[in-house]
Order: sequence, then structure tokens, then C-alpha cells
Amino acid sequence: MDFEWKYRVIKRTFRNPHEHVDTVAFSIYEVYRDDKDDIVAIAARESDPSGDTAEEFKADIGAMVE
Repeated sequence: MDFEWKYRVIKRTFRNPHEHVDTVAFSIYEVYRDDKDDIVAIAARESDPSGDTAEEFKADIGAMVE
């Protein structure tokens, strides 16, 4: 089975209370789809500074793409 991967970047902006500025964090993941366009795998490539674990990150992504 062939997989096509697509990557997406999620941009998150949050307030940094110590510096009183907005900080932007990026999360990158890959979505693998089969020939019927069904999602077969999701792989996190980078996490953002919020401290999410890989599993939390994948759970967030799964909720967004379903």
C-alpha cells in the first residue's frame, strides 16, 4: 500500500507573562493517507514549547484531522 504524506504547521500564539509579548510556537506533523484518502498514520516531527508529550501532541492532531 502506498502512502502519501502531507505536512501541516500549526501556529499557536500565547502571551508570555514575563516579557509581556506574544510568543508564537510551531508544531509540525505528518499525515499519511492511503489511496482512499483515509488517515493511516500521524507522526509528530516537532513539538512546541508548551511541553506537550508526543502522545498528547498526536491526540491533538487526531482530533483536528478527523
